[in-house]
Amino acid sequence: MTELSAHAPIGATMGEVLAAHAGGRPGSPALTVAGETWTYADLDEAATRLAGALVAGGLRPGDRVAMIARNRREFVALHFAASRARVILVGINWRLSPVEVAQILEDAEPALVILEPEWEVLLRDADPALAKVWLDAPGGPAQVSYDEWLAAGDAPEARAALAQRPVDPEATVMMLYTTGTTGLPKGVMLSETNMTAMIAEVSVRWRMRPDMRFFAILPLFHVSGTGCFFSTLHAGGEVVVPADPGDIARTVEELRITHSALVPTLISQLVHDPRAREYDLTSLEVLIYGAAPSGGTLITDAMALMPECGFTQGYGLTETCGGVAVAPFRKHGEVDDLPGTVGQPTTHYEFRIVEPATLDEVPAGTDGEVWVRGPQNALGYWQRPEETAHSFLPDGWFRTGDIGVVDEDGYLYLKDRLKDMIISGGENVYSVEVESALMTHPDVLEAAVYGIPDERWGEVVKAVVAVTPGSRVTAEELVEHTRTRLARYKCPRVVEFMDALPKSGSGKIIKHGLRARDRAGVPESAPAAG
Repeated sequence: MTELSAHAPIGATMGEVLAAHAGGRPGSPALTVAGETWTYADLDEAATRLAGALVAGGLRPGDRVAMIARNRREFVALHFAASRARVILVGINWRLSPVEVAQILEDAEPALVILEPEWEVLLRDADPALAKVWLDAPGGPAQVSYDEWLAAGDAPEARAALAQRPVDPEATVMMLYTTGTTGLPKGVMLSETNMTAMIAEVSVRWRMRPDMRFFAILPLFHVSGTGCFFSTLHAGGEVVVPADPGDIARTVEELRITHSALVPTLISQLVHDPRAREYDLTSLEVLIYGAAPSGGTLITDAMALMPECGFTQGYGLTETCGGVAVAPFRKHGEVDDLPGTVGQPTTHYEFRIVEPATLDEVPAGTDGEVWVRGPQNALGYWQRPEETAHSFLPDGWFRTGDIGVVDEDGYLYLKDRLKDMIISGGENVYSVEVESALMTHPDVLEAAVYGIPDERWGEVVKAVVAVTPGSRVTAEELVEHTRTRLARYKCPRVVEFMDALPKSGSGKIIKHGLRARDRAGVPESAPAAG
């Protein structure tokens, strides 16, 4: 078996990767949450106890266990426990409404839900008979406490039954629900092979090593968060979950953070924090950014703040278990030779650009739907055979629903989501292009662009923006700003201002929520003349 490091073999299950580190370097720090550290031996033991508790609780291979919690040690351990007990972990976004959580629980049909007490309200519309275990709760007549439930995993019969569970790298080990930016969330079935292929690949691409520290803010209920946590642990490094996720600069200095991944909104928060320049950020070697348009000077401003740090972004989806393309690293002062690219395919991936109407492959340099093929492609959508058949093709290709172009050297450039492309007067308008133009205005912090119906043009461009506090910029000024960068038909006809745009847990702006507001008759602001 090919070795990535002295302790973590490529192709092993997640549980085997953890056991290898625990056996080879048991005292090394693995996970620090709010100042409390677990070593690899601690994490391995916690995962084994958790797996035993799952077996003792009657969960069989293939059963689902849901977790509703912030990033915490038990959540990390549960991923490894699910691997060992052969059950499927379903991480649920605690930012969702009770109705949305009930929809996911009804779809996933978990045998058990583990949750923090503050999220009890999210179960308001769920089946009251659903079995629950309460983190941080003392227990009582209506509750089963985590410690009480966990103790059952120590029983010899539970450990013996756990040892008899078959290892199947092709079995589903995790189910992540899509962020719902285009409709109802779907459960994406990810196997051990998907997970280990991803974490082995990105741990190399992101220059990870055993003495690193990863500042982890992205949530574990999204693929971006799982990639950050488990690629670090695969490399034998330490994951740091801060007590105050907003205090990025101070945490980097005090804990000598070497790696992190931030969505553009958090990078903007860091860049605009006047205190950030008071801290020593030179330990930071790698910063991964993505998940939203990051136009304007945001990244160059962040590079100037952290000139020793290498910046990179990539491309991936929940259905590809995270990153399948990585852009070249760049530092402050280095020329961007490939502006806008999300990178080339990773080692075991290939891309194809296809005309959506005919499904014919198009030449390099031509826009089309991005198809990808490789070992991280998910098994499909839970209990959705028709949607699985549409998106996951028999020859291994996955239809991403993204519009992009690949150049002669294999670099991918994204244009838009297929469903977000606006057709105005017969012309294709890519919302990402308009968003990037808006983001170059110094007062614009966030922007979302989509089409709204128009009798004359079919659709016209609407922009929803959040601007810096105290800004007096008008809709007309923003439209004029875009006209210096875009063809007139691409520029917004309607501009709406909001304090902040709605986002998913991974930091993506939820456009379908904005469209729903429009359909509900929320007043639009400042239609632009002309």
